Amino acid sequence: MKLQINSILGHTPPNEEYLLIDVLEKTNLNEYMVMNTLRTDDGINLIRNRHIYLFPSKKVQKGDLVVLFSTKGNDNEQIDVFQNKWHIFYWNLSRRIWRKHIGNVYLVHVKSWESKML
Repeated sequence: MKLQINSILGHTPPNEEYLLIDVLEKTNLNEYMVMNTLRTDDGINLIRNRHIYLFPSKKVQKGDLVVLFSTKGNDNEQIDVFQNKWHIFYWNLSRRIWRKHIGNVYLVHVKSWESKML
């Protein structure tokens, strides 16, 4: 994959909870989604999609950083003092979702999909 999970900052106030993703190669974020699942007490992963985030169309370059906050906010870009470009996205949820020891986070490369209105 052209993206890689760097870290998850959870167990904090909801407005500070985020997923940090490194861009390893030039790509478009609309080929990726993030989801989290639950785990049973014995460590078996339940494929019950608790939350799914589909990134919008956004071209990113090698070395860029992608931050996905679970809280509400407005997507934006920033350049830090080291000239790193940060692509900041908001899931717009009202509560924390990264809960230690009870779930997993997945970064999924989805190159094509089909959708139909119900």
